[in-house]
Amino acid sequence: MAVDKNQNFIQLKYGNGYNHNYVLDSIPGNMKLAARAFCEESGIAMDLYTDTVGIQFYDSSYIEKHLGKGGVVYDSRHGFCLEPQFHPNAVNEENFASPILKPGEIYQAHTKVSFFIR
Repeated sequence: MAVDKNQNFIQLKYGNGYNHNYVLDSIPGNMKLAARAFCEESGIAMDLYTDTVGIQFYDSSYIEKHLGKGGVVYDSRHGFCLEPQFHPNAVNEENFASPILKPGEIYQAHTKVSFFIR
């Protein structure tokens, strides 16, 4: 998916950008590529592999003038998050994978992030 934060799409307008959960075709214990990000100017790229059922993409559209390391100021959309997770409201949707653990049950998820120059 190519991300155009300025496209004329109602969900982007309501949310002031991206804060969306995407459904992944994943099998627990079987990691596969879920997201790829890259910067055309620098060539820096990132691949994210996971075996979770969903991934939340947030484009940091609500960050305003945050002072970071070395005095760098971060503003809206200066970064992003890719968060492997269950789907929002999964606890109330019987067709979604359940995030509820019963006593004695163990949950495991695996995520790998690779950075490289493209």
